[in-house]
Amino acid sequence: MKKNQSVDLLHGPIFKSLSLLAIPIMATYLIQMAYNLVDMLWIGFLGSGAVASVGVSGNFMYLANGLVNMPKIGSQALVGQSLGANNKKETKNYIEAAFQSSILFALIYGII
Repeated sequence: MKKNQSVDLLHGPIFKSLSLLAIPIMATYLIQMAYNLVDMLWIGFLGSGAVASVGVSGNFMYLANGLVNMPKIGSQALVGQSLGANNKKETKNYIEAAFQSSILFALIYGII
């Protein structure tokens, strides 16, 4: 995909547009799962206790990812509505609020 090219969900084939949006998301989760699996394979030589600890740490990574993505998911509808209304200032405010909330959740989770 070219740098300035955007995905248009309103015109053209919907399958191609949705695929262009879904492939990077699926690739990200595949990499996360593969990372945890490789950790378990390498640590497997140390014993079952070590494998269990790697498995539990993977769950903490998924929890952190969920907390950081919560503001993003919550703001998607508002950003979409403001983009549809062609209100750039409101869109920017929603994006900034979601980004700041994600950073706040990440800091709180990191401190805990």
